[in-house]
Amino acid sequence: MPLFSDMPIAQRFGINVLIALIAIFTLCCGLLIYQWLSYREAGQALLNFQSYQAASFALEKISLERAMTTSVLGEDLPIPDARMAALQHARQENDLKIAQFLDTLPPERCAACASSPEAIQRFKINLSATREEIDQFIQLPRVQREEDELNKIANHLYNLTDEFLSIVVDRMTSVIANDSNMMSYMIFSRLSTNLREQAGRLGLHFINVLAKHRQFTEKEHLAIEQTRGRVTQLHSMMEEMIINHPGVLSTHFARMDEQYFKEGLRYIDTLRALASQPGGADISITEVVQRYMPLLRSITDFRDSTLLLAESKLRQHQSTALLAFVCTGVIEALLLTMLVWMMAKFRQHVLNPFVQATRVIHALAEGDFAADVPASFRLAEIKGMFSAIHVLKLNSVERTRLELERGRLMEELRTLAETDPLTRLLNRRAFEQRTRALCKETDATKTHIALVIFDLDYFKKTNDTYGHAVGDEA
Repeated sequence: MPLFSDMPIAQRFGINVLIALIAIFTLCCGLLIYQWLSYREAGQALLNFQSYQAASFALEKISLERAMTTSVLGEDLPIPDARMAALQHARQENDLKIAQFLDTLPPERCAACASSPEAIQRFKINLSATREEIDQFIQLPRVQREEDELNKIANHLYNLTDEFLSIVVDRMTSVIANDSNMMSYMIFSRLSTNLREQAGRLGLHFINVLAKHRQFTEKEHLAIEQTRGRVTQLHSMMEEMIINHPGVLSTHFARMDEQYFKEGLRYIDTLRALASQPGGADISITEVVQRYMPLLRSITDFRDSTLLLAESKLRQHQSTALLAFVCTGVIEALLLTMLVWMMAKFRQHVLNPFVQATRVIHALAEGDFAADVPASFRLAEIKGMFSAIHVLKLNSVERTRLELERGRLMEELRTLAETDPLTRLLNRRAFEQRTRALCKETDATKTHIALVIFDLDYFKKTNDTYGHAVGDEA
């Protein structure tokens, strides 16, 4: 560009530096924004995880309330106060955990999402309706409690659990969406949550037969086998995954394997064998709840250990992202400051002296020998350049002086060659040259020339009388 090429070098340097700094600053801002988004994503993942954790705890309380409800359904009137107090306590704990879960939901959740506040409110309405139905049912003597109505209540409890389980899954999906590294921990948590639910349902299959003191039907045997198969399938999936997670998870898995999959399922098999006999098993629902429910604790312990590890990883990830963001900002600030400082120093110690050198050389070329040559510079190369310019100045001054002296001498030689030393008049050779030239000019212009001769009479007597020195002076 002609306009750009005509600019002074200092101005062009400033424009180039500005363009470079803008490009570098833009890249630094992009990297800093990326680190900030990573930190914010890690923070969002932690918030979603805490929401998922609260949902898992609420689901556990829902299962506990279901167990306490099952215990009360097996009691005849009058229901012991301890049983009713335990049921009310379980309901209060459940409501508290649901309220805490609601507090963890972000305000921008979509209304159509499974874990939206609207969906939670619908769940609470269904839960309240089911509780009212249960409270009315337990007011009847046990002999008047219809088995179909009991199955209906059990199905309602199952449906409530499935409804809230979809909420838990939605929160788990949000965690994975923000941090894919949580995939394995979330899968473990999901499997253990499902396992806890299926193990609880396995115990619920005994409600009707124990309440009516009868033996299992073929349909009920099939339902138990299906639930037992799901439990076994979940155990196999977790067993395959636990190989890649030695340490705390392996320890809790071994404990769960010992307490539930050996002792718990052995108790279920014993109970099933007793309930398969004519007349059923002479065991109360309360006894089953008190014996079986503690064995499920190893499952929730495994889930809790998974959640603790996941939370620790998320917090570590958030801390790492924050550290990366801060370090990136500090390093970029130092880098930009260093670049600006280097450019300023380059301008001060290299570019400005170069501009000064150009001006001095230009002045010397114009014959201005009064131009000052700076001498105080830090860089040896710049000092050497100005030393050379100083020598150039001295040489130029000397050369000019010699040229003037040469001109003067040439003028003197010309004068000596063309004039008489005594009279300072033209000698014959010079006279003839000038006359020929004058004649040529006269021919060209058609003008006239005149020759005037002066002769001093008797001047020889002066030389003879006073000498040639006096004559020359005269």
